[in-house]
Amino acid sequence: MHQKFSLFSNYSINKEIVEEGLDTIVRYILDKEVVSERDGTVNWLSLTVGDFDDLELEPMNYSIYNGISGLALSLIECYDLLKDEHLRIQVKETIVRIYNTLKISYNSYGENYSLFLGKLGMLLTMRSIENFLNITHTLKFTKEVKEICNLLCQHNCTDLLDGIAGAVDYIFCNPELIKETKPELLQMKDILLNTVRHNDEGSTFWDKSDRPNVSLAHGNLGIEIALLELYAIFRDSRIKKVFSKAIAFDISRKLNQGWLDIRNNSHSANWCHGSTGVLISRLKFLRIHQQSNCLSESECNTFIEDIKHAVYDIKNIGIDMTNFTLCHGTSGNLLALSYYIREDVSIDLNNDINQAFLLNKFCKLNSFGLELGWMCGHGTNYESLGLFTGIAGIIMANSKYIKSATISNSNLIGI
Repeated sequence: MHQKFSLFSNYSINKEIVEEGLDTIVRYILDKEVVSERDGTVNWLSLTVGDFDDLELEPMNYSIYNGISGLALSLIECYDLLKDEHLRIQVKETIVRIYNTLKISYNSYGENYSLFLGKLGMLLTMRSIENFLNITHTLKFTKEVKEICNLLCQHNCTDLLDGIAGAVDYIFCNPELIKETKPELLQMKDILLNTVRHNDEGSTFWDKSDRPNVSLAHGNLGIEIALLELYAIFRDSRIKKVFSKAIAFDISRKLNQGWLDIRNNSHSANWCHGSTGVLISRLKFLRIHQQSNCLSESECNTFIEDIKHAVYDIKNIGIDMTNFTLCHGTSGNLLALSYYIREDVSIDLNNDINQAFLLNKFCKLNSFGLELGWMCGHGTNYESLGLFTGIAGIIMANSKYIKSATISNSNLIGI
């Protein structure tokens, strides 16, 4: 399948192809919707990996990462781009049903409290839907954020995907929350400073294992973003010291191409692990610095070099992947490159990563999907529907690309 996609050339280059792909996936998702006759709640069957690495079709959870919250966010993002009025009506009706489903489940839900996998994500999705529908907010949002952050702190999980770093990033990107959550931010800062580990080289990491990876979702990259944001807020020199040692770990894993991925003893280009995560984190660092003047000239130069290194790796190994998802595949890489192109960063790569390149690759991905199927699961036969793991992510990537969106926070999707 990789060769089939890499050699695929039967496509025209125009933005209408991307719009057609967007429209087609939206219709597919709506067609798969299952509404409960008992209470009107809604769900979908999506391809997942079971406990024994077997493929299973299961109801989606409530999360942003691979659940119905993520579906709602992708549908909100694309809504204004849909040209068919009847389709827009259907999308809005589905978003209302997702909202009611989340509202019914929210108060009793307590399995996870993180941004991507848990209750914080449910909360901000409900707020996003309320804003989209222009209806009254049903929860005391700031109070809920504070309570969730306190619960997150009890679990001491630090990473971006499942822990404190994701919450810090969300608060920092919503400045109206910062003042009200200062006690929680201080608590999260202390946890990040007190849970660091050090290797023999003097580098810092937070991974529970002895084999940490260069990872945005699970490792240093996401936590580094949270640290720099906390430094911008509190100006605590201890934060900057730990931040610098964490960067030293990333430097120690840098290869001639990309960064070492210990899972395959090679290099990767994904949002979760590898060069795409490095690109997102370094763009974010420079954005924070533009706002808060928190980096030295030397640090800025280091991160610009990392951006060059990451873009080169993504171009070489991340564009023709047999996975189209945001987290692990081509759509996430193309979206990250689109953010890079639109950032006001003085970088001369002397390469062809430009708007024409992006349009070509987005058209290729969508043309292949329309003709042969979307590779978000088991080949093109069974698709995962999730935002970061499935075809909802292609909706998000297409929509952000069409809108010429710029990076806001570290999660690719601007929530």
